[in-house]
Amino acid sequence: MAAAIIAPEILPRAIHRIPVEIFQEIFIWCIEFDTVTALDLTHVCRLWRATAHSGQTWKIWCRIDVNLSSSRTMEKVNYCLHFWTRRPASAVAVLHITIGRRIRDRAPPQTDVPALVSLLGQFGTHWTSLSFSSSYQDGTRFLEELNSRSIPVLESLHLEGFHWSYSNIRLVANLLIKSPLLKTVDLQGKDTGIVNFTPLPSNITLPRVTRFRAEGMGSTPVLNVLSLPAATVLQLVGVTDRGVTRLLMDSPKAREVSARNMAYKQGQIHLPPLFLRNKTITSLELSCRSLKWFSKSGFAALRSLVVSSTHTQFPAIGAALQATYKIARPPLTSLRLVGLDVSDLAFTRSVRCDLLSLERLEFVNCRFSRHTVQTLTNRKVLLSLSWIVIERCPTLNTSATLQIIEARHSVSACAGRNLNGQVVFDATQAPKQEEVDELESFAMTVKVLEA
Repeated sequence: MAAAIIAPEILPRAIHRIPVEIFQEIFIWCIEFDTVTALDLTHVCRLWRATAHSGQTWKIWCRIDVNLSSSRTMEKVNYCLHFWTRRPASAVAVLHITIGRRIRDRAPPQTDVPALVSLLGQFGTHWTSLSFSSSYQDGTRFLEELNSRSIPVLESLHLEGFHWSYSNIRLVANLLIKSPLLKTVDLQGKDTGIVNFTPLPSNITLPRVTRFRAEGMGSTPVLNVLSLPAATVLQLVGVTDRGVTRLLMDSPKAREVSARNMAYKQGQIHLPPLFLRNKTITSLELSCRSLKWFSKSGFAALRSLVVSSTHTQFPAIGAALQATYKIARPPLTSLRLVGLDVSDLAFTRSVRCDLLSLERLEFVNCRFSRHTVQTLTNRKVLLSLSWIVIERCPTLNTSATLQIIEARHSVSACAGRNLNGQVVFDATQAPKQEEVDELESFAMTVKVLEA
């Protein structure tokens, strides 16, 4: 045992015996798969600094992280670019740019944004990823300066903190047009209160984008002219119903869609006939504000649905489920409901008549009624259910929970399947130990949250 312990004074010498080539591979791995930067590595010791400065490790300088709150930003960027430009002439060089400042830092930014973009823009033809996250003042200056630069090989774009003003909408559209190789796009802008937007003059097609995210009602003009023929994952937050509909019409391969906090213009829903029956979306995540739009749409391939609400009013879900099933009957196998009202007859009818292939059912902070309990204990419904979660439902007592779990367990046992799941109680509704034991006998995981 003693022989296996290395004395502290021997460790430095052992590290120095590691071949430089091994260090180089480790450094490159750190840069590609971790949040470490080349500057971080140079601050460890002289050996690491010398290794990072060697010509063989020029790849570790391809990632440049910029803090706009720092007074030495330009110096650090020049330092990184100096070693990155020492690459072999035949090497394929790329740059990953991350620019931001601490949002909580109320001090004015120390970095001249136009000067920074001018410095980095000299190598714009090598940018493959760009992430910008800062205040709206920084965002406007950044977009204005970036508009005059060429970044033809950009594959990943993340913009956060800017405002969806008239000028910024056009600047973002121009940036997308100039980046035809984009694969991932994330546009998290802030709304300015503008309701009526001027349409953009030309269509934008991004043939390689597979993941797309947009936030803010101001993104609507961009979405109205955007075509994503290869996109499979779409995340839309605070976007108008028209913007969501228009983008889905021009995203024929969309599989996973999240549409949260949807905004409606003048209380009306715009649903072109082409979208009344979507045949590609298999996973859909909605907030309660999107239920009106959901009830006017059909999803023939939908298998997973998540609907959540943070309101204290417990919006009802039953009518929306019935409405969408009248348009198209999806093979829904997973349903998760958070903060919703499942006490009405519309929901219980949907459980009996529509949710015939459901395998996973989760209730989190939902409002139950006697009719809901009777439906969930009915051994003639939900015959395929194999997973159930009941978490912190305020109107559901322990006795009713036991009835539901016992009935579902009996149905699964008769079909030769196992029923698993989880039951979570608030501290104010903590069950007795014998009730916990009974729930666990049905293969349920039982948790009681602390007060």
